[in-house]
Amino acid sequence: MDPAPQQQSLPAVSASKPAPPVIAAPEETIVPDLNANVEMDVHGIEKYEAAIRQMLQQEKFQEIDRLAFEARTSKALFPGGYWKVHTIYLALAKPQAGLKASEEEWTRHLALIEQWKQQYPNSITARIALAEAYNDYGWKARGGGYADSVAQEGWQLLAERASKAEKILEEAEALPEKCPEWFAAMITVARTQEWDADHLNALFQKAIAFEPDYYYYYRMLADSLLPKWDGAEGDSARFAEAMADRIGGKKGDVIYFEIATTIICACNNERGLNGMSWPRIKNGYQALQELYGPSISHKNEIALMAFRAADFDYATTVFDQIGDDWDKGVWLKRDTFYNFKFQATIPRIKRSMAEAKENARTPEGQLFSYTLLSEMEKNYRQKLLDCMKSAPEYQTPFMGMLLQLSKDGTVRDVMFAARNAPAACFRPQLEKAVLPAPPKPDYWVMVQMNVAK
Repeated sequence: MDPAPQQQSLPAVSASKPAPPVIAAPEETIVPDLNANVEMDVHGIEKYEAAIRQMLQQEKFQEIDRLAFEARTSKALFPGGYWKVHTIYLALAKPQAGLKASEEEWTRHLALIEQWKQQYPNSITARIALAEAYNDYGWKARGGGYADSVAQEGWQLLAERASKAEKILEEAEALPEKCPEWFAAMITVARTQEWDADHLNALFQKAIAFEPDYYYYYRMLADSLLPKWDGAEGDSARFAEAMADRIGGKKGDVIYFEIATTIICACNNERGLNGMSWPRIKNGYQALQELYGPSISHKNEIALMAFRAADFDYATTVFDQIGDDWDKGVWLKRDTFYNFKFQATIPRIKRSMAEAKENARTPEGQLFSYTLLSEMEKNYRQKLLDCMKSAPEYQTPFMGMLLQLSKDGTVRDVMFAARNAPAACFRPQLEKAVLPAPPKPDYWVMVQMNVAK
C-alpha cells in the first residue's frame, strides 16, 4: 500500500539562505514587578528593574536603600545566579529609555538621585547609583559611533561626567558601609578614563579580593581585553582560562561561562567563540544550573554560543526549550534569533529527512506511513485544527512534520516543516501521544496532515 498521494515532500532547506521572514509580534509591555519570575520570564529582570525605577520616580529612597541593603548583606541571587544588588543598580544607572532618553529625562533622573543622596548622606547605594548614572550620562554625550566620528564637545562632556563619577565614588569609599558594586562602578569609570593596564588590573585584584563571586568584575576585565579595546587576539580567552583555573571547581567553570556571555555576541563583528573553549563553556553552563538554577536568559546565551560553536544539535535542543522566548539582550533583534534558530535546524533536518525517506522506501515503511497517517488524521486532526487558530498566517492545506518514534510508538522528537506552524500548541499534544509502533526503534517518518478548512 503506497501512501505517496497523501505524503507530500517537506520543503527543501538550504544553509545558504536566510530564514523566511518572521511575522512581528507586539513587544510585551514591561509591568513593574518586584516578584517577577526570572527563571521562566524572559522579561523578568526588566520587570524587577522597572519596579526599582518606579520607586525612584516615587521618591521612595528609604525603601530602595532597604532593598539594596538586604540584597547586599544576604548576597541574594535570582535564579541563574544574577546578583539582586547589581540588578538594582542597573535600574538606577539610566532613565527608562536608557542612552536614548532625552536631556530632560536625564536631568530629572540625575536630580532624583541627587535628592536621595542629600536626604540620606550615608547611603552607599545612592552614591554608587549617582556615579554610575553620571558615567552613563557621559556616554550619552559621546554617542555610540566610532572614535573619529565623535565631536569635541562629546569627548569633553564624557571626560567631565566620568571625572564627576570618580569623585562621587571616592567620597563613597569613606562611608562605613561597603558594597561590591562600588568596585564594578569604579572599573567602569576606569575604562571610560582609559586607565593603563597596570592600574586597571590593580583595581580588579582589589575587587575580587573583596567579593570573589561578583562575576561582573571578570566579565568587565575580559571585555577590556578584546581587540576592539586594544587588547591582543586571544587575551580575553586566556584571561578566562586563568581565572577559571585559579578559582577552580564549579565556581571556576561558572566564571568561564559568564565571561563567554560577554565576549561572544550576536553582533556583526563576532568571530566564532573568540578563542573560548566550547566544551568548557558547556561545563560552565551545567555548573551554573546546578549551583544557581536555570533561567530563560541563560538558555538564550547558551543557544547562541552553541550556534557559534557549530554544535547545531545542542543548539537546536536549547532552541526548542526557548520556544519564542527570545532575549533582546542576547539577540539584539527578533529576526536574528529566528534566523539563527532556523539555520541551526538545517543539518538535523537533513539527517532526519534522509532517514525518513530511506524508511519510506521499504514495504514495511510504506505500510507504516499509511497506518500512522490514518491514526493521526483520526485522533489528532481536530487538535491540530484547534491549534491552527493560533497561527492564522499559515495558509497551506497541509502541515508537514518529521516525527521520531520510540519502539513503543511514543514521540521522541518533532520537527515542523514551516516556521509559522503552531508548534508551541501542537508539539505538546504529540509529545504526550502514543502512536502505532514503528518497524524499528528511533524511527524517523514524514507526515503531512490535511489542515484545509
